[in-house]
Amino acid sequence: MRLYVGLMTLLLGVLASCARPAPPVPPAAVHIVGTDYAFVAPDSLRAGPTVITFENRGAQRHELLVARLKAGVTPRQFADSLARGASVRPLRATGGAVLFAEPGKRNDVVSLHLDFKPGEQWAIWCQFADSAGAPKHQTLGMFKLVAVK
Repeated sequence: MRLYVGLMTLLLGVLASCARPAPPVPPAAVHIVGTDYAFVAPDSLRAGPTVITFENRGAQRHELLVARLKAGVTPRQFADSLARGASVRPLRATGGAVLFAEPGKRNDVVSLHLDFKPGEQWAIWCQFADSAGAPKHQTLGMFKLVAVK
């Protein structure tokens, strides 16, 4: 009986040492398209690591600004501030990022690697203007809020 218990213990030890951790789950991929003057992007994203890429299918130069809203800031407050041309900096959580793409191009050099948490609200917008005195793209419709599920 001792021999049996000893062999079983040895076998279980060998099996345990052979067990490998599960491979990491690859991040979700989200491709956002900018047009003149809107974003084609999902309304919501799953929580977790995500890689965002940006393509500009418009005739104008565009950017993709990405920022998480501060806790307690409503999507309506953020949208109203953008529409008025007010600074949204006080409404954003720390951090944020930007991708640029020339007309008809995809930014293949840079992507954003973000780790979304459930319940977060994120904003994407373009604050470029086509010329001096022209309205910013965000006021022409190049703005979107994205909820994290």
